[in-house]
Amino acid sequence: MDVYDYESDESECTPKKLKRPTTRRKDPPIKGSKKLSSAVPVPIQHAPSKGTPKTKVLQLCLPKKSLQAERTVTDDFAAAKERLHVSCSLQSLPCRENEFANVLTFVECRIHSQTGGCMYISGVPGTGKTATVKQAISHLQQAVESGELPEFNFVEINGFKLTDPKQAYVSILKQLTEQDATVEHAVSLLEKYFSTKGKKLSTVLLVDEVQPF
Repeated sequence: MDVYDYESDESECTPKKLKRPTTRRKDPPIKGSKKLSSAVPVPIQHAPSKGTPKTKVLQLCLPKKSLQAERTVTDDFAAAKERLHVSCSLQSLPCRENEFANVLTFVECRIHSQTGGCMYISGVPGTGKTATVKQAISHLQQAVESGELPEFNFVEINGFKLTDPKQAYVSILKQLTEQDATVEHAVSLLEKYFSTKGKKLSTVLLVDEVQPF
């Protein structure tokens, strides 16, 4: 931008170009201030006003619904894993209601009448034969605790756990009387135990894993 000045002459008015000032007016130095280099830019910090709200730090968090869903899935997985364990006892057997009722009725009638009997259960492995019988026995034991059924002894032997078929007598005697004996002695003691007259508890014997002849 150029600046012009006009002289007061009536005859002729010739504009004269003036030179631009090369120097600037220096402001008086401020006491206590340091001289700054013009080559280094100095950022200016503005103090926040009283009404300016403080900046809040945002925290990343999962929604409550996601946490609840994850917890539910974990709990369901743990419950399913526990139920599928081999040591887990089922509360009820699906599709075995008729078999359960037959075993329960047969054993209950023999205990009430104090008479003997035998029931043979067969089937392919994994169909719930042992589980059905044990569930019926558990139901009968609960009936004994509530006073609805006379007390009885329950003896269980597993054919796969016996090294010899004659060891079944030793196992039966051990569970009935807590006595250890040889096979011959166990046979004689069992014969005496069951042939002796007098009031005694009924004995329910479960022989599992028996191979047919």
